[in-house]
Amino acid sequence: MRRAQIHLQLETQFSTLSDDFARLHMDLDEQTEANSKLQAQLQKATADAQQAKSKYEKDITVITEELEDTKSVIYVCYIC
Repeated sequence: MRRAQIHLQLETQFSTLSDDFARLHMDLDEQTEANSKLQAQLQKATADAQQAKSKYEKDITVITEELEDTKSVIYVCYIC
């Protein structure tokens, strides 16, 4: 009788541990998938930020050149 009780307890513990393992494995899969999605979002956001930075740097260069041209015209007009 004692042996049957131990066997039943071990089966119950094994079943519980198997269920815990399955749940943890699913949690790990979900976390891995979520991490992959976040990595993709981060890469896209980084690329978008770099693209915006590049655009604004070009715009600043153009505006700076226009200001320098205007400054030169004003200087010439002031001298005349």
